[in-house]
Amino acid sequence: MKTFTRWLLVLLLVAVPLVAVQTASANTELVPASRLVAPLVDISTNRSTFLLLANVTVGAPILTTAAGTVGGVHIEYYDKTCSRTSQVVQLSPKDIDQINVTSLVFPGVSKVGFADIDVRNTTVYTDPLLASGIRENTLTGQVVITDSVSDFALSYPMAASLATSANGGAGGVVVTRGVGGAAASWQGRYEGFPTRLYLPGFYAEGGSGAGAVLSTFLAIVSPADGNWHGNGTAAGANAEAPGENLVAPSGATLVTLGTIIFDGCEKSIDRPISGHTIMDSLGNLFGSAVNRDTAPWTVANCGVVYPGIDEAAGVPLGWMELPNTATSVKGAAGTRVRGLVGVFFETATGAAGQKVGDVERLWGDPTTLTSQAGCTFSSSSGGGPGGATACLYSFSNLFTTQP
Repeated sequence: MKTFTRWLLVLLLVAVPLVAVQTASANTELVPASRLVAPLVDISTNRSTFLLLANVTVGAPILTTAAGTVGGVHIEYYDKTCSRTSQVVQLSPKDIDQINVTSLVFPGVSKVGFADIDVRNTTVYTDPLLASGIRENTLTGQVVITDSVSDFALSYPMAASLATSANGGAGGVVVTRGVGGAAASWQGRYEGFPTRLYLPGFYAEGGSGAGAVLSTFLAIVSPADGNWHGNGTAAGANAEAPGENLVAPSGATLVTLGTIIFDGCEKSIDRPISGHTIMDSLGNLFGSAVNRDTAPWTVANCGVVYPGIDEAAGVPLGWMELPNTATSVKGAAGTRVRGLVGVFFETATGAAGQKVGDVERLWGDPTTLTSQAGCTFSSSSGGGPGGATACLYSFSNLFTTQP
């Protein structure tokens, strides 16, 4: 791996004051959608999370609080173990809301988790949990996490998933729901998420003797399937709708990563991990392999063994490949590898107290969607859940009619 200059990276690590908000690297699915996933919300001690949701509706006002309201934005919060709670907000056309997650009763005992957000028909059912998911590709979302003690704020874009419906355009039903919000029948699709992610870059943790102490946090989740694969039938008994219970009936391992960690010298080491979610520091997840204080991150190792210091910058720099192999669906054995969404942030404190922080959404491999056996796409012009058109990654999926 080649970088520009040694001084540039040193400046990045220890000399730049932390700005109010730093925005994450973009991924190609950043388009207005009917479903959004925030892979990390954090309300642990001294931290707050805010969800910024905007409705960029052009045309018919689907999301409105006026008489005859059709849709509402449903937010399902999952903690680290996937205990869940929900809320519904209304967004009129061109509206934006700031949701203070900290003010809510977060599920379970953990104070970190994720959010799955989708547009539902809230006039058909009095219980929003049972409402049908509808096609309304107008939502955009951003996450802001603040830390009042460490004095930093980080921001990243949510992952978008376009919806399609065999029932027509805006407002067309994608999925109906039954008891507990479980999928009952499908008339469309939510785009899936890639089964292989990439962490494009990290600095090894530690560094207490090098003038900057680095700390990290990696969050990887596998949200509900969204029936992108179809699971064989329109009823989709094994397909998961956004916001569904992901642990019924007996719990599940949703993330099984065959992690490969690369240093700056093209050497690698395998560190497989698994869990219902992956949410922890790199050091707790992968041990000394990512800790500069305990692993031999030296120039001598470059090109010989893992880990070696990047030959151009002279810093402990690496990246990761994170393929999932878990196939559990609703706590039972499934037939398809589960999709993933992830985010990573890193903070550093210099010897003189300077702080720097950055966050990045993990990158996805689109070929893990387009190469899936039996993967189908239900277009708004017909075809339904059994349509024969191949899967398309959202950036290349251009609708002739919006939303």
